[in-house]
This record gives sequence, C-alpha cells and structure tokens, in this order.
Amino acid sequence: MENDNKHQKGHINQSKIDIKTARSIYDTDYGEEQTLIEGLLPAIGLVLLCGPFKCGKSFFSQLLMHCISTATDFLGKKLKTTCQCLYLALEDTERRIKKRFEKMEIIPTDNLLISTKWSYFKKGIEDLRKYLVSNPKIKAVLIDTLGMFSRFREDSGYQADYDFMSELRNLAFELNVLIIFTHHTRKLRDEYDIYNEVSGSVANMGAADTILLIKRPRCSSEATLYCISRDFEENIIKIQFDNKCRWNSDGTSTRIILSPERQRILDVLIEHGELRPKEIAEKLPGKNIPKNISNLLASMKEEGLVKNGSKRGLWKAVEETNPSKNEENVINDGESNGG
Repeated sequence: MENDNKHQKGHINQSKIDIKTARSIYDTDYGEEQTLIEGLLPAIGLVLLCGPFKCGKSFFSQLLMHCISTATDFLGKKLKTTCQCLYLALEDTERRIKKRFEKMEIIPTDNLLISTKWSYFKKGIEDLRKYLVSNPKIKAVLIDTLGMFSRFREDSGYQADYDFMSELRNLAFELNVLIIFTHHTRKLRDEYDIYNEVSGSVANMGAADTILLIKRPRCSSEATLYCISRDFEENIIKIQFDNKCRWNSDGTSTRIILSPERQRILDVLIEHGELRPKEIAEKLPGKNIPKNISNLLASMKEEGLVKNGSKRGLWKAVEETNPSKNEENVINDGESNGG
C-alpha cells in the first residue's frame, strides 16, 4: 500500500513544464474569452457562492440553475449561452426543491438535472468526472454545499484546502465546464476586506476563479452581491428578494472605493439594517463618538451612500452605493483625492 501511495504521488507530481516566449503568447490568438453571464460568471472555471446561514443562497442557487438551463435573464443580465445543468442539492430534499419552485412560480425543464444524493470528497470528484464525461451536454454544475461535498476529509489547513479546490478547478478546465460551490461566511465581520469573511482558509478563495458573496441584513429584502474574479473587474450589484422568493436586480454594477471609515459604517448598515448613530458606534471597532458618526452620516447622505430610515434618528444604506455617475470614485474623509 505504501508503494502504491508513493507511485500515485509521483504520478501526480510528474513534470508539467511547458515554456514559451512572452512574444509567442502575445502573438497567439486564443479566441474570444468565454463568459456565461457578463460581470458575474465565466463559462469555465471554479466559482464560490458565499453568504451567511439562511440568507437565501438556496433560492439564489436554484434560480440561477433554472435560468442557465432555460436561457432566462438572471439579475437583469442576459446569458451569453444556455446549456444543460447539474444541481447537486446535498442539503435538501426533493420535497423542499419542489416547494421552492412553487414559491418562485417556476416550472422547470428537463434541461436541469437535480440530485440530492452524491458521494463525497475524492469519490465525489471521481463520480462527477465520470458523469460529466458521460453527459457532455452538461456545462454548468452547482454543488450545495462545499462543506457537505468535502465530508470525510481527514486533512485540513491551507495546502490541503488548496489541493482539494485545485483538483476541482482542474476538472472544470479539463472538461470545459463551470463548477459552482455554495459556501458559508464566518459570523465575525472583517472591517477591511469583506472576502476575508469567507469560511475556512484563504486557499478556498485562492484556488477559485470567481467569488460571489451575498450580504443581506436579517429581515430585509435588500442585499448586496459582491463579485470578484480573474476574468472580469470587481463589481458590486444591488439585489432584492421579492415576494415570490426570487432574487432580482436591474443589472446595474458599481465600483466604488470608500474611505475605511465610510466603508465600515456602510457595512454595518448593510448587515444590520436601520440603526441610530449610537448603535452604529457600538458595532464599530474601537471607541467611537456617536456625534462624529452622526456628522459622517450627514456627509454620506449628501454623497448618496445612506438615507434616513423609517423613524426619526434611524439611518440605512441606500439601494445604490455609487455616489456619482463615474465608474469609479474615491471618497476620503476631510481631504480630496489630490491632497
């Protein structure tokens, strides 16, 4: 057995060196870059769809797979192409899946294949490879969730996470498919980088080609979808959860760079909904004076970042966080971009 393991490791680590000149790469026509949904999903690669518990990821996932399989617009964005899809709903029952379709008032087609049972970890990857090879029309796979699919893993840490995710990414590029994993975020907020809230080691994000992160205040129908990718520019999309349990948007994306002070306040309002300056100050790191928070909120209101809430003294984030028509803006506290 030990010799077999050594042989397998040696086989995996065999030479893959392929050197080209920079000029030859520059002169090569690689064709048009493939995109499934502009600014949201590449056509090939590994994607992490992240969000806190019970934020609507399952409705988001099921609607996404339905739209891809039927060439229906998703979040106000047109699909570049359509394909057969495989949806591994490993934390669901068929009854629950049917109920979601009924709530969304959607009648699905046979182009969407669904399974609530699948093997895990290495066997799961092996079975996924075999199934995709046997069914070449499938070009998009969504697995809910990463934690369920990676059950029975005995190793952990950065390298183990990276190896596991890389194996799935290699499978996606080998078979020219898109593989999407749903995944959870941590309870603790990160005041500097929202993507640091993704659960597990940073290797999960490092190996992924695209990361989508949903931020939704409890008891609110409004949310923010943060998108970062190797294949398109980072963007933020305002999305809404309507009374049919469908996620929708006008498709408008915005890129905005805020000062740390403004970003922290905005993050608190996005996560918790309507708050008073004193409540915001209590949720921010360090010691904060409510009066200073109130003054900053007044400036942020003029910039179109926040607005008054439903009651006197309450504040909330606005639907559109971009304070101007510029594609990218920098807002600093007390000084202009030029100093």
